[in-house]
Amino acid sequence: MSISKKNWKIKTEHKLRLELSTQVTEIQNKLENANVFHMYDEAKTLLDEIFYPPFLNKFFNQRGRIYFLYSDFEMGKSFLAQYAIALLENEFPEYWNNESKGFVFHPAIYLRFSRDVKGDISFLHYLANSLRIIIDPKILREWERQKIQRQKLVEKIVNWLINHKTRILIFDEIQRMSANSIIQVPEIFEAMKDLTDSVLWNKSMIKTRFVMIGTPEGIAILEASDFIQNRVSVHTINGLSKEQYIDFLEDVYYSFRLDFGLPKNWGLYREIDDEIEIVETHLQILFERSKSDLLGDRAKIGATVVLIEEAVQKALSKNRLKITENDLLKVLKTDADELVLDIHETNSKGLIKVILDLDNLTCDLCPSSSKR
Repeated sequence: MSISKKNWKIKTEHKLRLELSTQVTEIQNKLENANVFHMYDEAKTLLDEIFYPPFLNKFFNQRGRIYFLYSDFEMGKSFLAQYAIALLENEFPEYWNNESKGFVFHPAIYLRFSRDVKGDISFLHYLANSLRIIIDPKILREWERQKIQRQKLVEKIVNWLINHKTRILIFDEIQRMSANSIIQVPEIFEAMKDLTDSVLWNKSMIKTRFVMIGTPEGIAILEASDFIQNRVSVHTINGLSKEQYIDFLEDVYYSFRLDFGLPKNWGLYREIDDEIEIVETHLQILFERSKSDLLGDRAKIGATVVLIEEAVQKALSKNRLKITENDLLKVLKTDADELVLDIHETNSKGLIKVILDLDNLTCDLCPSSSKR
């Protein structure tokens, strides 16, 4: 090979490496800065039944109705709630970009339930602090002296929700309530009932919908408070069957191509003459590593997306645009062990004992909600 041809080849290879490196960096930046939601049938149903009704004119919240969405770990329930808020803000901007009488509207609020909450007053203080409701300590002490603290905190919170036009209030990680004693849990639900039943709602055109999100441990928490069960509409995410999983992966495949810029045949599917077929070995790895222990042969949505994102990131770190089996074999990390430890610790102190009866993890849905 002549020197000129050799130099041309070196320059060409260097240019291609630079172009690949630039493309990899762009994809990495997109992955870090974007939260893409991958739709599935159960998510559509839950959006219709739980999240959309408070934003429709024909919505009438049943007196004291609370909604509980639960599923196994890594099903994607938290991401679904956050996506629902983003979706609602996009579809109903008039509820967000507005204010009245000096109060800025907060149509949807997402909170993570605090492990520090112990009993009804503690719960109400946590909620008031989360909403940035400022109360003079002297007034709080006077309320406590008169034994009207719960009543006054409820009034403060409900008035705040009315003034700020809050249509939905979401408490995630509700299973953390299991750190409370068998006396404190009913107290918290009593306080929540006071919030939903307050006569102050009578002067409002809307009524905030309370939504709890958590793992199946939340069912045991509900069972510890008999009086609240007939006020709760229970919903669950059941995961994906093998057939549904393949359809879901097709959506993920195209999303990573269109939203993040990965090339054809980047790993999940092969594209041949405008036809696509799934890479069977990758399907088996993903499905086996994403299956739910509680639901048997059904896959977790959240775990699947995390595993694929990690595999893509691993490939990109090696300056590759295509994932391999080794990329997919990376073990997923979960906080499940941490939760189990917490439950054992609380049991040893005589607190609520969480027992999961797999035959009773689902229940009939309460009255149907308005549809979009």
